Parts: sequence; C-alpha cells; structure tokens
Amino acid sequence: MSYVVLVTGVSGSGKSALSRHLSARGEHAISLDGHPGLCQWQDQHGRHVQRPVKPNIGWLRTHHWAWRPTALDTLIAERRQAGHRRSFLCGTAGNQHQLLDRFDLVVTIDVDAATMSSRLDSISRSNPFGRVGASRRLLAERFESDRAAMLTAAHHVVDATAPVEVVANMVCALAALHQLEVIGTRLASSARQPGHRREAPPRAAHTTG
Repeated sequence: MSYVVLVTGVSGSGKSALSRHLSARGEHAISLDGHPGLCQWQDQHGRHVQRPVKPNIGWLRTHHWAWRPTALDTLIAERRQAGHRRSFLCGTAGNQHQLLDRFDLVVTIDVDAATMSSRLDSISRSNPFGRVGASRRLLAERFESDRAAMLTAAHHVVDATAPVEVVANMVCALAALHQLEVIGTRLASSARQPGHRREAPPRAAHTTG
C-alpha cells in the first residue's frame, strides 16, 4: 500500500516544479492544481463558482481555491492501491487544513516573501495566479497568516529557497524516515500483543577449517 505525502506551501514556493522534478526522478508525484475534478473556486457558502478573468480584491477576499473532499479521497485511495512505495501530492487549497488527516505525512516547503514575489514574476511559471487581477495583492496580504498556518500544520518544513534538486532530496529523505518510523511503531505494537511469541534468532553457523 502506497504511503501518501502532501507537499504544500504558499504560492511560488515551488510545488509544481518539485512535482515535475520528482516525477523525472522516477517518483510518483502529482501537481494537485491540474488534477481533473479536484480543485475549484468556491464562495463563502462552499458553492462552486467561476473565477473572473481579472478578479478584484473584493472578489478574492470572499472566495477561495478548494479541494473537493470526495475527489481527494478518491485520488488518495487510488494512490494507496497503485502499488507504489510512496506518492507525493503537491499543492495547496483554502480548505486543506480540514483535510490533512487524509495524508500520512505533511511537508511544507517554505519560502520568504521576497522569494515568493520573484518566483511569481518568473516567465517559466505556468500558474497565472499572482499575475492576474488583484491576486498578487491578495497573496501579499495573506502571506504571513498562510505561511504560519502551513508551518504549524506540517510534520516537517524544508527550506525551498534551495535548488529544486536539494529540496527533492530533503523531501524524499523525510518521507523515507517517516515510513521507517511508522514501520517501527507497528512492529513494536505487534510485539506487545497478548499471545505474541518472539521467534528465537537463528543460530550462528560454525565453520571448520
């Protein structure tokens, strides 16, 4: 059964770039923003709405980018049954803090405000959010609160101002370490079960010269 890791962070932290890099390395990684049927804009009542081409600050303050819980559950179930050692789901959403218990591990890739701003301006960035309408103003307004919430919710934090290959190495190492910790906990729990008998270690082989 696959181990499912959420990699999250503020806009411009490098989630999509990390997803592409992990995939190129042979890891199973998905950029959640582009996953069919998962993400949508919602109003304050949770109703699906279409985002204006150039949203103003008033509209953005009363709407949020959200994951559909049923679609997320389906995606995670598919990942768990896929037979891969682990899967990295990379993204962020306004309602993610209500859904974190779906994941085995949460890693926040962290950047400062200056790094976020410079990356939002990058011509290599495919996501237009941060360049359309008042989206840059919204991200600046919410940077400190969004960043603090993601840092608090994460099991681990990785400095994402480093090159993407360094970030990928850290994320993979943390996932591997956490997997080992989970396996160790399960083995210890099994050993404490009533009636469990620990097998004697095999005898060392003796050789004669």
